[in-house]
Amino acid sequence: MNWCDECHYASGECPDGLLPSEPAVHGSKISRKRKRDEVSWRRNQVKRAREAGLEYVNYRGKKIGEKTPRLEETLCRDKCRYRCSQKISSAERNKLFSEYYSLTSTAQDAYLFGCIATQEPRLSLNTASSHRDVTAHYMVNTGKEKVRVCKVAFQNLHSITSSKVRHIIAQSKNGQTSARCSRRGKHSNRPNRISHEQRERVHNHIQAFPCESSHYSRTKNASRKYLAPTLTTNLMYKDYVKKCLADNIDPVSSAAYRSIFTSEFNLGFGTPRSDTCSRCEMICEAEALKIHQQMASAAFEQQKLDRQEARSGGCVFITFDLEKTLPLPKLSVGEAFYLRQLWLYNTGIHVIHRKREHAYFHIWTENEGRRGVNEVGSSLLNFFDIANVCGADQKLIAWSDSCSGQNKNFGLICFWQYIILSQRFRCIEHKFPEPGHTYLDSDRDFGKVEVAVKRRECVYTVDEYQQIMANSQSKATVTRVGDKMVNIGSLPALLGFKKQTVDVNRNQIQLRDKVRWICVTEFGRYQYKH
Repeated sequence: MNWCDECHYASGECPDGLLPSEPAVHGSKISRKRKRDEVSWRRNQVKRAREAGLEYVNYRGKKIGEKTPRLEETLCRDKCRYRCSQKISSAERNKLFSEYYSLTSTAQDAYLFGCIATQEPRLSLNTASSHRDVTAHYMVNTGKEKVRVCKVAFQNLHSITSSKVRHIIAQSKNGQTSARCSRRGKHSNRPNRISHEQRERVHNHIQAFPCESSHYSRTKNASRKYLAPTLTTNLMYKDYVKKCLADNIDPVSSAAYRSIFTSEFNLGFGTPRSDTCSRCEMICEAEALKIHQQMASAAFEQQKLDRQEARSGGCVFITFDLEKTLPLPKLSVGEAFYLRQLWLYNTGIHVIHRKREHAYFHIWTENEGRRGVNEVGSSLLNFFDIANVCGADQKLIAWSDSCSGQNKNFGLICFWQYIILSQRFRCIEHKFPEPGHTYLDSDRDFGKVEVAVKRRECVYTVDEYQQIMANSQSKATVTRVGDKMVNIGSLPALLGFKKQTVDVNRNQIQLRDKVRWICVTEFGRYQYKH
């Protein structure tokens, strides 16, 4: 690394994490509509409890107790010729019971079917009014051997009723070789069911409409796409019907079309975009646009890595920015729009450190200060005094936009030098995302504040704004810094620094346009990279 005298500069390539790269793949929703959670359905919870022999409340509201194995009680009558209670010990009973209720209902039926053997009766009475169709033999496997038991003991071992046994025997009487799987819901009597060809035609029609990613939310939901704001599902369905009639094909219903749209596509209808990147709009070359967007995606991904490092305790992560000006007073009457109002300024700082995540707002009115480096530096200095994040062994990673009058100038570089000199941090890295793609954590905090302000019809004082900001989110601290302003612009002279325009290699330093990373580790020098 090469240095120059005074404040030292080093030129080189982009720092790791800010190189152009493909956007990272994030977990995302696969459909617009929330998927049904069948596991949490009450009827399925009742079914699982019944299968496991647990306590539950049935559909009629009756409480059904938990099933327990018969460990010490007799399994059948004392005069049973099979002597079931003596053949099977308590440990074997408990094992049979627990293994049976660990199975699903289909597996339980298959198990019972294998334990019951049926055959024709050896004897029949001519004088009997009805004759038995089959004779059932009940066998259980204790782990050592197969033991024949009576019907009563078989039911008590598994805590089942005689109707369950009759259901299994009936299947064996019908000549089945194994238990029949449950056929509930398996019928084919669905006359209105949409065919695969119809569903595929709806898919192809929806996919024919052009869509695009969101300007900001793609990092959290990469699969979310937006159709033209002039479209609606009704307009799309009408177009679908026209094409079906032209091809002499019966269309699906409007409800079916909407169901496919919401459950199998993650599409929304985009409103006209605001606060978009001017470079994205101006760049005509596809390759240059791709590089610009890759740089933006790389910066977002680097922010994510820095947050992870901060949560693990490796550094202190902050983002800072100025919110749009707030009118004082805020009135609902139309005449107030044409009158001169006092403006309230707010520097938002969002900090992440270990398990802590907090928003800090520093407010002042336009008669107390402007919106320059002095105000931003004063807010940061006050933040370091109250946030309890400083330490001589701590590393600070700060993200902000590239506004040269506030965040990206020689005055703020000298401010970082002062912070290192005062031993508040051992290392400070100031990073800048790609211009036009500067959505930071502070902007999310501002969004919550603006929502809270919109809910108030009138705001008359700074105190009211302060209360609104403090209540806009669960963790927020609001400080009035009008009387705490310091002159950051005088730091270069006080510290004896002079702004350099070239580095040690005599290359021009393009601080405003190309610098994306500044690092200060010791007083009197700093590094930069494009």
